[in-house]
Amino acid sequence: KKAFEAKIRAIWAMRQELLKKMEEEYLADVTDVIAERVEFLKEYLSNPMAYIRQVMTLRDTNDLMDGSQDLSNIVDVLKDLEFQLTDLDNARDFHSMGGWPLLVALLTDSIHGLEYELQQAITQEAEIATKMKHNATNKDVASGENLSIQLSDDTKKFLARYQQMVWEVQGLACWAIGTAVKNVDEFHSWALDDFSDLVKQASVDDGGEVNVLSILIDKLHSESSNSPSILNLSPVDDSLQMRRKYEMYALGSLLRGNRDAIHFFGRYDGPAVVYKMFNFLTSGGNNLAALDPTTVKLVSKIILLADDLVMDVTLNKSDKDSTDDRDKHVLSSLTTFEWCIAPLRMMNYPSIHIQQKMIESMIHMAPYCSFNMDKSYLLNDVSSAISSAGFTIEDDDELSRLFQKLDEIL
Repeated sequence: KKAFEAKIRAIWAMRQELLKKMEEEYLADVTDVIAERVEFLKEYLSNPMAYIRQVMTLRDTNDLMDGSQDLSNIVDVLKDLEFQLTDLDNARDFHSMGGWPLLVALLTDSIHGLEYELQQAITQEAEIATKMKHNATNKDVASGENLSIQLSDDTKKFLARYQQMVWEVQGLACWAIGTAVKNVDEFHSWALDDFSDLVKQASVDDGGEVNVLSILIDKLHSESSNSPSILNLSPVDDSLQMRRKYEMYALGSLLRGNRDAIHFFGRYDGPAVVYKMFNFLTSGGNNLAALDPTTVKLVSKIILLADDLVMDVTLNKSDKDSTDDRDKHVLSSLTTFEWCIAPLRMMNYPSIHIQQKMIESMIHMAPYCSFNMDKSYLLNDVSSAISSAGFTIEDDDELSRLFQKLDEIL
């Protein structure tokens, strides 16, 4: 018996030693992988045009269409990085290795080289126009004067694809950012890491603060204020919509449960900017039933984010003895009349699930809203909106329960 026990102990010791060795090798391998991803981001930022063109060429030859990953191109590297960052230790290592500012830098437009590619195309077309005795010269290009030139269809197609690739890269970067922080308390400070000395980014009314939140908010502001591209691509282009989806994912991950980030969001006029995006995507709220499913999902997430932030500042006070003025500012910014009726505007979309979520949001916001109408009129508007989508309150037990709860709160 003693001999048997000794043998078992020896086997156990050998097994533990093997497991320890395997763990050490695995951790070393993973650290090397994260270091490789950081180095790749540095290489991309040093010559983004080459990497964008690489992916375009690979897709032209269908080399990226078989579902396999090629970790020599920016698209697959960002997808793999997002997967790696699902692990907390990997995310921590990525930040400590200096990967965070590199990833955030991908959100900016200027570093991807589109303007350079456009200028090169204009210069080439100007040279061709000059040879053909048109009124366009390189001097005109340099001075920024209007040129009587037309970009060729092939050039326009190339630039449009380049823009879409930039949007895709930025979307994947947002996806990785959202996964990296994923509401982990330890990583909350990353939302406010200051990049003023690394990223030249125009700031709006906030003392020049530059962090991932300010960059995301500025981008959303620009998207809902101007044409999304100098190339006049569709404002709901698939690549742009994908980027917006991941922008909202990143924004939600950075904000939820992160009081300092929420306060910055309020101070930076984030609620107004995000509402403007909602209004832009819904075209003022007319006939939401005509919207494509991707846009509907996106605008629903916008409202649900606002709902979550309202719940965050009302259920988890900054100070147990008083209401923080910063909380008050965030709350008032997210419960304006426009925000309060935003869920109502979504209820004529033919989906019971969406209608349930929108009534829940109204229930959470209602105590802090001024609807400027008698509650009977508001409830009638809710009922009418649901009816316009082809349903009635009585069609669904949960919908009926939520409607009753909204009645009680109002």
